[in-house]
Amino acid sequence: MKAKGSSAVNQVENGDTNNKATTGISSRPHAKVKLKASTSNPLWLLILQHQKKLIISLEKLALHPPQKEGLANSTRQALYPFECRQAKLTYSGRFSANVCLQYEGDAAIVQDSFSFGQFPIMLKFKRCNLRGASPRKLVSLKGKASEMGGYFIVNGLERYIRPIIMPKRNYPMSTVRSSFSEKREGYADKAVVIRCVRADQTSLTVKLYYLRNGSARLGFWIQGREYMLPVGIFFEGPLSDVYELCKTVFASHSSWN
Repeated sequence: MKAKGSSAVNQVENGDTNNKATTGISSRPHAKVKLKASTSNPLWLLILQHQKKLIISLEKLALHPPQKEGLANSTRQALYPFECRQAKLTYSGRFSANVCLQYEGDAAIVQDSFSFGQFPIMLKFKRCNLRGASPRKLVSLKGKASEMGGYFIVNGLERYIRPIIMPKRNYPMSTVRSSFSEKREGYADKAVVIRCVRADQTSLTVKLYYLRNGSARLGFWIQGREYMLPVGIFFEGPLSDVYELCKTVFASHSSWN
């Protein structure tokens, strides 16, 4: 049994994880678990001794406040935002959880604590070290007395998350903007805008500009540049001619097929 377990560990270290008899884990698509192969690890001993369905669950998920990493756990001290700004660090806390392994039909549960790395902490968040601090304490920590929080510190720089409201997909909307009339001579301040979304969730915004002479131009963006074509060419002649014209216009772009 000892030689069999040693051979199994060697096969796992060499990347052979498809053998169910070796690892004891039923292969499922899009579900990969990477653990350090070692006979001294109780999790691996449990895997090597069974060939049943393995159930993996997480318990006691915890997000810790930002702390300075010392030589021992007892030497850890609180990490403050001004220190991250000076040292160009990320204001983050350790995210940990207990990984529980249990085979189907077996009452024994093996669990071990794992650290899943650092997780950014928002200033004045529940896990922030400035939470509930008085204005006097904020000043003593080299901060502002009126600190409102709501942002992150990544590599010493302040970062915000700005939600963007996108226009409704595949829905034309009439828009009046003075910037439309400044594009070219003869353009009016009116246009119809539609955000076209493909099946793969990529989108392209198309605008139909109104001209003062009664005509219109169809504008769309390709690689940061806006192209405007007379709308009449899309109604005259076969679509193959329009396709050839578009290929000529976008010949300089390698993304056009």
